[in-house]
Amino acid sequence: MSIIIVPEAAHVTYHAVPTTPATAAVTGRVSRRRRASGRRRSCVSIDSTAGGSHMNGVESLKPRVRYGLGVFLLANWKLEAEYIQSCNCDYGCPCNFNALPTRGNCEALVAWNVRKGEFDGTKLDGVKFAWGLSWPEAIHMGNGTARLYVDAGATPAQRKAIEEITAGKHGGGVFEIFPKTFSKVLPTKVTKIDFEYGDGYDSWFNVQGIGEVQSAHIKNPVTGDDFAGEVLFPGGINFKRALVTSAAKWSLNDAPFRMGYENRAGFATVTTYSNGGPITSDPSSRGSATGGARGKSAKRTGR
Repeated sequence: MSIIIVPEAAHVTYHAVPTTPATAAVTGRVSRRRRASGRRRSCVSIDSTAGGSHMNGVESLKPRVRYGLGVFLLANWKLEAEYIQSCNCDYGCPCNFNALPTRGNCEALVAWNVRKGEFDGTKLDGVKFAWGLSWPEAIHMGNGTARLYVDAGATPAQRKAIEEITAGKHGGGVFEIFPKTFSKVLPTKVTKIDFEYGDGYDSWFNVQGIGEVQSAHIKNPVTGDDFAGEVLFPGGINFKRALVTSAAKWSLNDAPFRMGYENRAGFATVTTYSNGGPITSDPSSRGSATGGARGKSAKRTGR
């Protein structure tokens, strides 16, 4: 699974070496005005039938955009979170490098563990949440299905804040772009989520009764030695730097999601996000969320 980059929400790009755009430059105007309660700007929607990029990679096709007449206010928010990603692509995920998904479609289960954060006055420290995601083709081609899972330990106000962020209403890079590729958003589910970041390579999380991701080092096929590596995406919308891991085992069984894979693409990092997207990423960052959020007492299954 890759990471789309959308500067000023006007077009989608990838973040390695730029290539020549395949479509004409986006035209139009976005009006912005700052107020005490947040930024005001024109609504933007992406035409999923137009060309575009996948999730993380090099500057690529620029989809057409259309600007609606409605306006909305962006709440001020910021969070630092541990992040674990799995998808159905091969190691490294070709979508990150301006290529199509390994198997033509994209399926993923990803999760965040907030070390510290705030959304419009609501503290988010210790909140854990996950996204179940599926697209029939590459992400930029749209028709995606998504469901948000929020840990049962979150308060109603915290749950609402996470729903607002992941609905794409308040910027935030991936949180703003992915919803534009969804044709179906299923109701949020509240359940217990255990999460352990560890050193990143050995990270894991479990969405109780629904799905899990267990990360590990990629193994050298000849020697069996651990492979250690990172990716750098200066313009990434989900993270700017991350460990490349093996999603040694991951599954999601919650209709309509029926997924189960071993030794597929994975990433792990710690990123600080705000309305403008990821600010910094440091996969080696040490720290702990409050409220027992890291789930150290929980046991992984199948390892």
